[in-house]
Amino acid sequence: MPDSLHDDPVTYVEKYREDCPENTPEPYEVGYRKPPRSSQFKKGHPSPNPNGRPKRRPESPKSVDDYIDAELEKKVPFTVNGKTMMIPQAQAIAKGLVNDAREGDRRARDQLLKRSKDRKPHRGGLTFIIEGGDDE
Repeated sequence: MPDSLHDDPVTYVEKYREDCPENTPEPYEVGYRKPPRSSQFKKGHPSPNPNGRPKRRPESPKSVDDYIDAELEKKVPFTVNGKTMMIPQAQAIAKGLVNDAREGDRRARDQLLKRSKDRKPHRGGLTFIIEGGDDE
């Protein structure tokens, strides 16, 4: 007869079946990424973490420019031809500026022309030519 259970070719489950729970499957090797069955999640029991892992919070802006950029990226409702869509605030401001300039607002037109001169040329190659006007 062997001195210990480790020397015996018969497993503990086979030798002492009456000591083991009835629903215990075949012998189970505990090790890396294999926790003991007693500490594994039990089917039908409530989750130990019902809310799940918390979402990662976005990094907070660091400067005033970052706050402005974050605000300009927020989407706002914008209605065109009776259709409402969500667009970034920067795009809504640009649309408003262009519409005001088109309707004859001198300040909007001057600001739009000044901004278009300061920008790099766009890949699309669109050029605005405004003839006439209320220049003094």
